[in-house]
Amino acid sequence: MESEIHGWKSNTRNESETAALQARVDAAADQFLKLEKYVNLNFTGFHKILKKHDRRLPNPCKAFYISRLHDQNWVRGDHSDIIVIMSRVYSAIRGDAEVKEKEAEKQVRCDRL
Repeated sequence: MESEIHGWKSNTRNESETAALQARVDAAADQFLKLEKYVNLNFTGFHKILKKHDRRLPNPCKAFYISRLHDQNWVRGDHSDIIVIMSRVYSAIRGDAEVKEKEAEKQVRCDRL
């Protein structure tokens, strides 16, 4: 059975298509990592600014802003779904047999519903 990810069939690829797809997936993974590092750096920087503000000025505001910061999606977001999808794409590129079997099982379960 052939595995299909976003219209790309793993059994109908040649080496140049595989290399091009691998490069695109690598670029997406790199961009995701850069974004995650950017978010973490901004959170840390904002936290340090508030800490210094509270130390030097009489009216503390760190607790208020940190609680508001933790309510933001980009701070508390769970991005594990993106990592799982990227892992599936890498597995499909490599042609892992286990992935093909699991995808076939999922398709059978979906067909039953």
